[in-house]
Amino acid sequence: MSALRDRVGDYLTVRRALGFKLVGAGQLLEQFACYAEVAGAETITTPLALQWATLPPGRSVTWYAQRLGVVRCYARWLQAIDPATEVPPPDLLPIRARRVTPYLYSDADIAALMTAARRLRSPLTAATMQTFIGLVFATGMRRGEALGLDRGDLDPATGVLTIRTAKFNKPRQLPLHATTVVALVAYAACRDRLCPRPRTAALFVSTSGARLSATTVSQTFRDLLRHSGVEQRSPARRPCIHDARHTFAVSTLLGWYRDGVDVQARLPLLSTYLGHTDPTKGSQIVFARHGAGRLVLVCALGLGVVTSVSVVWAPVALARGWPRFFIERNPQVDLDSPAGDADVIDNEAQQLLALLEVEFVDAEGCPASCTSRWNA
Repeated sequence: MSALRDRVGDYLTVRRALGFKLVGAGQLLEQFACYAEVAGAETITTPLALQWATLPPGRSVTWYAQRLGVVRCYARWLQAIDPATEVPPPDLLPIRARRVTPYLYSDADIAALMTAARRLRSPLTAATMQTFIGLVFATGMRRGEALGLDRGDLDPATGVLTIRTAKFNKPRQLPLHATTVVALVAYAACRDRLCPRPRTAALFVSTSGARLSATTVSQTFRDLLRHSGVEQRSPARRPCIHDARHTFAVSTLLGWYRDGVDVQARLPLLSTYLGHTDPTKGSQIVFARHGAGRLVLVCALGLGVVTSVSVVWAPVALARGWPRFFIERNPQVDLDSPAGDADVIDNEAQQLLALLEVEFVDAEGCPASCTSRWNA
């Protein structure tokens, strides 16, 4: 075995100890190490990385760029050990990264999904999926976090749910609404009655008594979408289970603005509740419609400090002193009407800049355009 391959193992051990799973990346790096070993290479060079990244022929540039990016991260780490290592430049296979536009579920969508889940043939599957869907919409937790819950993670007395299998190995505790606690306790009683001898301590179990799997949840959720009539609104916006997280974030923000609270002061609370590792990173900017054709919400779903006004609702924008052009360019906006269900229509920073013509402020308080902050 070559030294290059040995160091792949060391690299993955270090990164995984920091909380990165690197399942797909680990497989790709093992493949790259084998390729380099066959080629007789003792270190990483840019031509070698590019040759491997563009295999097999006929695939998309995006896939090639992703493969090269995996090698680039490894090479950056390896260069500290082996100065002869070449780090492939980031513009070698340039692609324009684009986030998938979130699908925001309406209350009617959620109710339809819950009804469809209740009608599933197996009583245990029906109870499990109905409770699972309700929990992710009520808390915004990730699918994997919900699947990783054990029975002892819920404390009905305090209404606190402990998430232990969190992203980047950062556990957290979530205070739950009283109705959510009641629903979870009712599910536990139903589960124990329908599956008295489970094979796991998991909160959510399958009909075999094992922990509910991600594959089962995803497939069942797709079936429920079809049966409930919840359909994608455009080719770029296909509903999925993870969008429950975005729906929770936007609904929470809209509720805060309706209540007149200081949303900026509460953003770190929401970021912590959602389990973000760094509130100043990972921001995603979206526009949302209020009613028919009325643009009233600009939301940073990453909840980071991306602007002096991270989340803008029209009446609040008026108070901030910069919505004159907002009203002129959108005369149909009714600033006095209550906010309705939000509906994401775009997440392009360039379009946000063109629409609002405002300067963003970075974490150090320095002006930065939307585009530069987006790309940072």
